[in-house]
Amino acid sequence: MTAEALVGAAVDVGSNSVHLLVASIGRSRLRTIVDESVQLGFGSVVDRQGRLAPEGRAAGVEVLQGYVDQARTLGAAHITLVATEPLRRASDRSEFQSDVLRATGLPLHVLSREAEAELAFLGVTAGQRPSAPLLVLDIGGGSTQLMVAAPDADPVVGTLATGSARLAEAVVDHDPPTSSEIGALRAEAMRLFAEMPQARPARAVVAGGTGTNTNRLLGRIRLGILEAGLLERAMTELAHQPAGMAAARTGLSERRVRQLPAGIALVEAALSRYGLSRIATSDASLREGAIQAAARAGDAWPDRLSSLIAG
Repeated sequence: MTAEALVGAAVDVGSNSVHLLVASIGRSRLRTIVDESVQLGFGSVVDRQGRLAPEGRAAGVEVLQGYVDQARTLGAAHITLVATEPLRRASDRSEFQSDVLRATGLPLHVLSREAEAELAFLGVTAGQRPSAPLLVLDIGGGSTQLMVAAPDADPVVGTLATGSARLAEAVVDHDPPTSSEIGALRAEAMRLFAEMPQARPARAVVAGGTGTNTNRLLGRIRLGILEAGLLERAMTELAHQPAGMAAARTGLSERRVRQLPAGIALVEAALSRYGLSRIATSDASLREGAIQAAARAGDAWPDRLSSLIAG
């Protein structure tokens, strides 16, 4: 990283964790400086209580304030705070946003599902318009988003209020999951994706942990392409060992392992819905997209997402 390199940061308050990314901004990609997270489990808290409550808000503010201080120390020119599914549903989200603003001096943007899909697409593509129709699938703990963009057509966005954590909690009671539970995960994922909009992508990328964690489970490189047979193999492995054993072998957390069968079922359903046999994996996510958006449009980025994706 040169002394002149622009540094940006994004913090994402998600269903499982609060995640910080600090990166230097190049002409076509980001170079990671810090990438870390804290597990707070806001998604399950909001599912149970309908809100974060004072103790949850205090824990979140403490983490966000620490991450903002860290980003400032590293020289971030833009620090963008975003929140996804738990805050969309939390009845006390405005109180949390006020607490964050007082503590950090920065607004916490609660993203619509459509904006979340757009930021994930921007993060994966770094703002480069694809040469052929591209599907970017973003599976979070509490929701799932996809976007299909092509050189000569308007983008197509689809969203689900279900992600890997919520689907797993709704269906799976055993560790490891039983064959009937895996069948139920797959059936529900297929039902959900039947409601997604029609599109004809030529290729697909899955952003975030489901793809990279599946590759880790299989002992493959993190960014390897996943085909139907590999997804089936991963599901079989998850059905034959407790989450603790898989976590110890792979270095994943038990929480992530427990959610992985649901994530794989959602990937399988996406491939089936759009007539694809394989999907690439990407480490990029909406955090990369938020850094790119703020670097290109400053504080006006929420109103300029569509034009940023168009390149």
